[in-house]
Amino acid sequence: MIEILTLTPQQGCRLRDLRIAALADAPDAFGSTLDEALQKTPSQWKAEIASIQTFVAVEDTRDVGMVRAIRADTDEKSAYLISMWVAPDKRGRHVGEQLVRAVIEWAREAGFEQVLLDVADTNKAAIRLYSRMGFVPSGVVGNLPPPREYVKEHQRVLVLNTLTALKTD
Repeated sequence: MIEILTLTPQQGCRLRDLRIAALADAPDAFGSTLDEALQKTPSQWKAEIASIQTFVAVEDTRDVGMVRAIRADTDEKSAYLISMWVAPDKRGRHVGEQLVRAVIEWAREAGFEQVLLDVADTNKAAIRLYSRMGFVPSGVVGNLPPPREYVKEHQRVLVLNTLTALKTD
């Protein structure tokens, strides 16, 4: 059984281990690089958790996935889903859906009107997941930052309807 937990700043080592696993597994899926992650100090990992909502999927004491969420820089009514990753041996088992649901619930409770995310155009599995969860293309397109500027990505949006949330709860 998968359990979704929220990390606390004291759990910076868990975030570090998950990010390193994610960046080693799927380097073209993230804006940051493995090198950058390896250079961060324990206090930097703690600070990230303090400023970025971090959810971890756990199965039998093993961390098998993660996702983070933060207020969008450009719009205080929008949350951003970032750093989504599921261990390769757990993909296709609804772990990603549970993690995305955790972000959606957090965003609703925090009063956001929508959740945004960026996904690489070649990441078909992630695009299918986000589509199933109700995210649609926003029309915003771009590239990952150097050194992977060749990776094209597009933004997706999920508009949060508080009336629907109240009806289904």
